[in-house]
Amino acid sequence: MELPARPEEGGRPFEPFSIEQASTPARFRPRSHLEALCLVVVLVVVAVTYAATGHAAIFGASSSMYSQLALGQCTPSQILAGCVEGMCEDGACMGCSPGFTRKATREGESRCIKNDFPEQMTFYVYRAQSNEDYPMSNNNAANLPGVLWYLQNEVVRMSCPRHYNITRIIRYKVTYKPTVALFSDPRHPRFMPFVAFDKARCTVPGCPDLWAKFGYPMGCQSLQTDYGSQVYWYSLPGPCPNQEFNSKGAYCKWSNPGGQCADPDGSRHCTWNAEKAGEITLDELSGIDDYEAFCKAGKKEFDKDKDHGVGMSFWDGFLDPETNAKRVQYTRDMFKRKFPEMPSSYPQPLCDG
Repeated sequence: MELPARPEEGGRPFEPFSIEQASTPARFRPRSHLEALCLVVVLVVVAVTYAATGHAAIFGASSSMYSQLALGQCTPSQILAGCVEGMCEDGACMGCSPGFTRKATREGESRCIKNDFPEQMTFYVYRAQSNEDYPMSNNNAANLPGVLWYLQNEVVRMSCPRHYNITRIIRYKVTYKPTVALFSDPRHPRFMPFVAFDKARCTVPGCPDLWAKFGYPMGCQSLQTDYGSQVYWYSLPGPCPNQEFNSKGAYCKWSNPGGQCADPDGSRHCTWNAEKAGEITLDELSGIDDYEAFCKAGKKEFDKDKDHGVGMSFWDGFLDPETNAKRVQYTRDMFKRKFPEMPSSYPQPLCDG
């Protein structure tokens, strides 16, 4: 994929991939009665095979119930069963999410089986943030599709200035291990239910009850959007999560220490750690050279009502899953180009909060 066109060029950075047009072969003309008879036999075999299988496998279509999926794609049920998105083939799970192990069944198939004990996981989360810096604890984050959906739905549509003056996407490498109390709960063994933080305070009713029951593991929720089936938001509880910034006294921090620690071991107060793993600005992502000049020229990054920008096209196609998938991959590739020494991605744990 090319770098996004500059706003003044008006090009689309997510044009559909071109497909080469195949030339039309010459018509087959049998040269003898024997050759004609052979052709008839072949056509009969083709017809019988098609009728018996109920699909067009001989013409290149998949022979499984997942024929509508691209190679590597997983169904929602496979993801819930522990398959890693992009690691499915012919209906089989080729890779398991953290917390699952691939094992053979009596029928000779391989499935992802939930582990007997919680294990440490590593994955990326992302935050859309202004130029100000502040702690990651008592905050919310998302996976890459989740942060792009948030930016397009709430931030760039209110450009000049952007909502909350957001200027960048920060990537964090998260190390996480759920508590035994959480892992033992069949409803959500990996993540606690997601909770929203505002000014470093949990704003969801019943937060103290959740901390008392499960300790301080991360929370997660899955959103249904046009950015795919894996759009996740996370919550990361820190010290004194029930009070705002200016009300976090020493006793509150001592009695409610949160879950952040150097090496998560799954104990009640040591479940997660987050370290910065690079950032990109929204300007460099969408191809804006001078944001102030961009705004003075009357341009807009995205008009949600019209589903396109004014003077630029990076965010066009909010409701188009294919375009959104390319936008996610383009952003991931930009992180890879800018930080080549770091992994471009990690297996995404199943969000079961």
